[in-house]
Amino acid sequence: MKRSPASALNICVGGTGPRGKNGTLMPREQPAANVVLGVRYLTATNTTFIADYFHSGAGYTPAETERYFDLIQRGYDSLNLAGHDRLRVLARRATEAGYGRMNPMRNYAYARMTQPDALGVLYLLLGASAIVNLDDRSHSLLPEVQYKPAENVELRALANLQRGGARTEFGEKRAKVRFEMRARYYF
Repeated sequence: MKRSPASALNICVGGTGPRGKNGTLMPREQPAANVVLGVRYLTATNTTFIADYFHSGAGYTPAETERYFDLIQRGYDSLNLAGHDRLRVLARRATEAGYGRMNPMRNYAYARMTQPDALGVLYLLLGASAIVNLDDRSHSLLPEVQYKPAENVELRALANLQRGGARTEFGEKRAKVRFEMRARYYF
């Protein structure tokens, strides 16, 4: 377990208080413990299963994340109804300062399964991964197919399926479904 001071960002909107004046971003420093627990299992048929739990002590709580989504909504409403851009700019700053990073909340589960030489085809790998935000129950599913038809050549197809309700990490992603095709030659 790693324990270190960590910085995070609090949003103060809709009033004043000990964290700052209305409409400000207040940094906070606190002791933070990051924990990763995991297990890997390899079957006789060479199928690999991986399961991990990740806790980020510096991650945002569900209440902090809800304030962030409130700020975004209020910024959008303020811009559309009154032409004021101040809250939208503040929301963008909050995103850039930490809320927009990968895995911004506290508790996640990760699972991955891979099968090399799948379906009896040499150098064909089938795999799937899932990342679940345990705080808001949203998730991302990542099925993939990889094939190496020749030495130093790799072809890969990957899908990224984001699922979750409104005001959840993966439910609020811009793209709900994304496909990637990659060809790589290395020497």
